[in-house]
Amino acid sequence: TQTKWLIEDIFQRMGFQVEYPFEIDSTDNNFTFVNMPQSHPARSSWDTFFTDAGDVPIVHTSSMQNRILKGSKPPIYAVVPGRCFRNESTDSRHEHTFTQFEGIVVDKGIRFTDMIGVLKTFFSEYFERDVEVMVTPDMFPFVEPGGMISVRWEGQSEAIKKITKGTGWLEIMGCGMIHPNVL
Repeated sequence: TQTKWLIEDIFQRMGFQVEYPFEIDSTDNNFTFVNMPQSHPARSSWDTFFTDAGDVPIVHTSSMQNRILKGSKPPIYAVVPGRCFRNESTDSRHEHTFTQFEGIVVDKGIRFTDMIGVLKTFFSEYFERDVEVMVTPDMFPFVEPGGMISVRWEGQSEAIKKITKGTGWLEIMGCGMIHPNVL
């Protein structure tokens, strides 16, 4: 809880509004409205159980994108912290229940590099030191272009080597510009 509050505080100081997700939401908000149609392969591994109404526990905080985009007029600067639930095998890098933060920005003149700058600023503030970030291309159906953010993680312990796959880079999060189909 303290970590969640700290993260919310950092983003609020950067001008973001905090929006809280529904923990159980429609399959449309979880999948369809974030560019994951019925035939998308991620649906079969993420939609683990349903309520009688056909809703599912949220698999990502992206489930709030449709609600925020429909309920707000630009400029939009929001961060969504929430617990997510997936059909995941647990290991040092994966968990079936986890907390995720989603950032949503819709404004004129926003570029991919602006997003990277915001994330670098956030991680430097959070870790209380200048943080080196690396962006690698990645694909998520709700962003275009998409990437993965990793931070340089110092140390040579076996635990650090395991979570960084021996590279010294800790994969932190996926990122990208909101896909035009989602907008």
